[in-house]
Amino acid sequence: MITKYGLVEALLQTATKILTESGYTLNKWIRVSDRMPTEADADEHGNVLARTYLGQTYTARTTEIPKFDDFYTHWMPIPELLEAGDSR
Repeated sequence: MITKYGLVEALLQTATKILTESGYTLNKWIRVSDRMPTEADADEHGNVLARTYLGQTYTARTTEIPKFDDFYTHWMPIPELLEAGDSR
């Protein structure tokens, strides 16, 4: 039987593979069990992107993720915005 966490992980891996093969550069999601985010990973407001075990994505403060590590499963730095006309 596949768990919710396992399903989310499989979907993330599949989406990453498809987008990477299409030429997109992706920031990799980091498991909270591997490493918690630090202020060095955050944007100017102290936030990173965070995924929940339900598959939802939020911005979250780096100080909040360790407090709710049973809710958040992955995180990554917030990607930089593309400039107008950038076709990446």
